[in-house]
Amino acid sequence: MDDFTLVGARPQAAPPQHAKEPWHKDLPIVSILLLALIVLGCLLCDVFLTKDPGYMDLRHCSAAPNREFLFGTDTMGRDIFSMIWSGGRLSLFIGICATLLSTAIAVFFGSLSGCAGEKLDAFFMRVNEIFISIPNLLLIVVFVCSFIEGRERGMFYGLVAGLFMDLFYSGPFGFYTLFFINLGYVSGICNKYYYEDYITLPLLLSLASDLIYNLYIYVFRFLIRNRLNFGHYLVSIIIPEIIFTTVTTLVVYRFFLFINRKLKEWEQRRDSNIV
Repeated sequence: MDDFTLVGARPQAAPPQHAKEPWHKDLPIVSILLLALIVLGCLLCDVFLTKDPGYMDLRHCSAAPNREFLFGTDTMGRDIFSMIWSGGRLSLFIGICATLLSTAIAVFFGSLSGCAGEKLDAFFMRVNEIFISIPNLLLIVVFVCSFIEGRERGMFYGLVAGLFMDLFYSGPFGFYTLFFINLGYVSGICNKYYYEDYITLPLLLSLASDLIYNLYIYVFRFLIRNRLNFGHYLVSIIIPEIIFTTVTTLVVYRFFLFINRKLKEWEQRRDSNIV
């Protein structure tokens, strides 16, 4: 019998075989390698550094970059190149410790919220919503407190605020803590320029802190994932938050000045009563 073909029947073509994409296609290879080199350099800086980062050589104060001092020296004669690598290692150590601590706190509060009743869970959610509805409030509070009280207390305020942010916001643990600790430290250094009636410098430093904070988030949340729409991020997020920060800093700074003044008066009265 001759072979025959049904009318309208068409041979089924085999589905196309798609080539398997390489695992590294969407990974930011250059950024990962650069970050790995920086981290490795910070961890092994004692191997290649020839200068003590804390040694003050008054014969070479404010020296320009040269063969002996690659990045020059500061006003106290300390090697800036060595200080950068040594400071990077300290920042990594703080970030790792903050990550471990924030992880422990997050596990504790997450377990507490999940096992406790609805009232406690609702309380945690309301607290989170308050800080979400007021952008950068913690950043302003940490900056103002650090600027008024110094770098030691500033780092403590930054640690508390960073842990709170890591606890209630998405992202890797320690992401916010690392930034807020450094913010408290740098703002506390500027305490030597602190005068109660001088509002211009706190405003400028607050705006700079807000800008650096948003760039920090953009680089590590968007740029490293190849999301390069910086114009939209600038117009939609950075500029509105800078305007909000300017207005809020005026209010918060005056409020904390008032509180700080009252606390000093109370301490003076207490000391006089003791004497």
